[in-house]
Amino acid sequence: MTYFNKINIDLLHKSQFYSEDKLRELRTEGLLDLLEQARLHTKYYKKLLKIKEIEELDQVPILTKDLIHNQFKELTADNIENREKWTGGTSQQVVIKSPTNSAPLYSGKERFMEWQGLKNIKEACLWGQGELQHDLGIIEPKIIGNTLYMPIEQLRSRKDALSYLKMIEEFKPNKFRGYPSALTLLAYYAMEKKKRYQPEIIESNCEPLTPYKKKMIEEAFNAPVYVFYGSQDLGSMAQDCSQHEGLHLFAERYILEVTKEGRFLWTDLLNYAMPLIRYENGDSGKILKTKCSCGRVLPLLDETLGRTLYFLWTSTDEWINVTEIHEHMYFDVADYLKLVDRHQVIQEEQGKCVLILKPWDLTKKPDMTCILERFKKYGLDIEVKWTTSLQDFQLSKSGKQLSVVTKFTPPWLGKETELAERM
Repeated sequence: MTYFNKINIDLLHKSQFYSEDKLRELRTEGLLDLLEQARLHTKYYKKLLKIKEIEELDQVPILTKDLIHNQFKELTADNIENREKWTGGTSQQVVIKSPTNSAPLYSGKERFMEWQGLKNIKEACLWGQGELQHDLGIIEPKIIGNTLYMPIEQLRSRKDALSYLKMIEEFKPNKFRGYPSALTLLAYYAMEKKKRYQPEIIESNCEPLTPYKKKMIEEAFNAPVYVFYGSQDLGSMAQDCSQHEGLHLFAERYILEVTKEGRFLWTDLLNYAMPLIRYENGDSGKILKTKCSCGRVLPLLDETLGRTLYFLWTSTDEWINVTEIHEHMYFDVADYLKLVDRHQVIQEEQGKCVLILKPWDLTKKPDMTCILERFKKYGLDIEVKWTTSLQDFQLSKSGKQLSVVTKFTPPWLGKETELAERM
């Protein structure tokens, strides 16, 4: 595992400014080491072709979510002791990884944070309560160290937004971090205030950031927005620098292929615990042909990529971020991730929605009672429909599965409905 041990923040300071040939040489070394690890220590890749160049990767079959589920043990390496199981957000994908706090895996995020230019970070974090409760035991706004954690589940109305804005003003963070949908809601009501607290930077993550949302957030708080692209199943994948001309790929760790339909295929050069080779994570986008004026050789991605999380309109005229439903399913429903292949939420009437669920086995379905009861209290009636057919799920025009299909748009998004992409 020579390549894994080679990657650290000192190397990344240099490699981001390598020539294209030298960066390519480094990545090829990483690919060959990964392929050897996969071939020797996983049953799934035991007969993997001995390719020698990055361009030959297309000879390896695409790794899908179904394959990972069905071949989980065969994909798990037999020579990694300290490994962790991770679940990837809305994709629901469970993978095995080397410890994420190890220097090689953390180095990419460390470099991205350096680009933001803050030496001492004091941040307000708008995050999902399910994840906060799971990781930190937080169920309501709370300050831990230099971070003010604010669950987005409690951000549904003007009153909630003004309360959060007051907390932020009292805490005085130099950085905001959170989902674009939550940041946009906060920005919408912040515009009402003549005097608004202004951080130094804002970090948007977990959802695509459309130009409309970015403009509103930057105008409301008079601070530049950095777009961070990462996931639980893969890690810290890309971010823009101070030039904001696209998202720089963490190229020393990932080889990214884009299909003709725009679907992403990832090869993670640093995950030896479960080699992910040409892994289709469900995101889509494009690699830009232009180079960033910052001088870094790292490839650029268009920042409007990935999945989008939307809001659902309750009978009490509040808006629930769909991530709340996702997270409560993951954390509150027993064995949800083991039993359910995929899901989709459809809303065509205020206060009501349909949750379509496809289990791996129709004879083994999780009990969804707690989800129905929880959201009924919030003014949202959920009807559960089970299916065995992928044809029951609506896709976007680009062919990706949507988390939510809805005809309603929150007021803070104005005329920007994004319905063409959703429907």
